[in-house]
Amino acid sequence: MSIWGKVTSRIGTIAAFVAASFVLGLVKLPAPVPSVALDSSPGYFLSAYLSPVIGGIVGALGHLASAASAGFPLGHVHIVVAGQMFFWCLVFGMIARAINRHWGLGVAAVVAVVLNGVIGPLMVGALGLVPWTLAKGIIPLLTFAASLNTAVASLAVFLMTSKSARGAEPAGPSDEAEPGTDGERGGIEP
Repeated sequence: MSIWGKVTSRIGTIAAFVAASFVLGLVKLPAPVPSVALDSSPGYFLSAYLSPVIGGIVGALGHLASAASAGFPLGHVHIVVAGQMFFWCLVFGMIARAINRHWGLGVAAVVAVVLNGVIGPLMVGALGLVPWTLAKGIIPLLTFAASLNTAVASLAVFLMTSKSARGAEPAGPSDEAEPGTDGERGGIEP
């Protein structure tokens, strides 16, 4: 496949998963901030399954899509949160791929839940972008939402890589490994 074919394939993957993030972003959780939704599971999934960077891009754009569907209730703060989502998805994928076993998904999920549910709102509050009462008050709900998102992503990665481990044709979005990976599609060993 030519370089342009690979680029086109990656852009198509990103677009498809951002669209999935938008659709899941319509599943809102009752919260003081109406952009809390199930929008980040596609980003977490791609981070562990395909590439941490591509998953981070989808996580960031997915958050912006979810926030747009709610009317950007926090205004410019959503740009900061999108940056955080890029980083949280990136870390999730890097941990899952570094451990390279199914149980590593659990470790990655716990770290991502703490980052997304606790550290993220505290950072936004510490920067003075939202009131401290909102930052501290949304921690339980964001922790719950992050738990759901990482659980869905971890289950999807587990199912995709388990099928590959049973000897079936590996299910993956491309025939080529992402540069800098271990050369395996799926990125996680059983």
